[in-house]
Amino acid sequence: MKHHGLVILRNAMSEQDVFTIANMADDTQRRVCNVLDLKTIPYNSEVADKETFVYKELAVRCKGRMDVRYDDNDDNSTATTTTTTTTTTTKLPSSLLHLTENLASSILHGAEPPSLVYSGWIFSFPGSHSQPWHTDGSPLFGNTEINQSLPSYAINIFVGLHDVEECLVLGPTEFIVGSHHQMMDPNNVDTTTMVDRAVPAVIGKGDVLLYDYRVCHRGTANLSSSLSSVVSISSASVVGDKKKKKKKKEEEEEHDEDNANGGRKGGGGGVVRKVLYQMYARPWFKEHLNFGERSLFQ
Repeated sequence: MKHHGLVILRNAMSEQDVFTIANMADDTQRRVCNVLDLKTIPYNSEVADKETFVYKELAVRCKGRMDVRYDDNDDNSTATTTTTTTTTTTKLPSSLLHLTENLASSILHGAEPPSLVYSGWIFSFPGSHSQPWHTDGSPLFGNTEINQSLPSYAINIFVGLHDVEECLVLGPTEFIVGSHHQMMDPNNVDTTTMVDRAVPAVIGKGDVLLYDYRVCHRGTANLSSSLSSVVSISSASVVGDKKKKKKKKEEEEEHDEDNANGGRKGGGGGVVRKVLYQMYARPWFKEHLNFGERSLFQ
């Protein structure tokens, strides 16, 4: 973690916990998308080309990707899910929280325990584009060399909910390993250079991926024809095969060309990639959360 900025723990979660979290992801998506459909608000990659919007509970800032806040203590929260036939738990498994809190404490150790800054779901719809390369925040001390030697002060955690074989097609997160100590500005680096250095975080069911808040990364295009769910806890050694990465790059190029020619943009099959994530940080660190003031559910 210190040198690479990310690490994977294999089979860290039980099958039961994976099943519970996957169901929560599905129910959250249904509840949010039902309301958006009723309000005729475009949100997926098939209909939302340049459409962006923010609410108190959710935001769409990138083509085909939706960020939904999670709060199991809020009566109006998207965590609350009840249907005519089933009532789904709104609480994350205690074993998951215990694991991720311990992991965060072991990395962000200090006089005070780390704080859980944010929890939320990310939905990447079929046909979504790859994100621009980015870091999750700006350097603490501007463009000075001191940033290169700082220890971690914020981390994210993902828990895989799907088979490894699905991950590349469903749009795994790619990382530039070690970039948290290199003062890398993704806006001033050639895209080809970034792709050549990229390592896809290929994780299976129950695997836990941790990564430093400062590592340069991107979510890749959802090219799926089968379901993807990943739980991300923002509180990541990533395994990527060069042949798989080359194949993924070729598929993305075909996907972008298809969209440019008016082809399928998330329609005609495919499913949504779901990520539940949380961010842990040292108590003094303040993160800006970019959401609106209006409620979607009012």
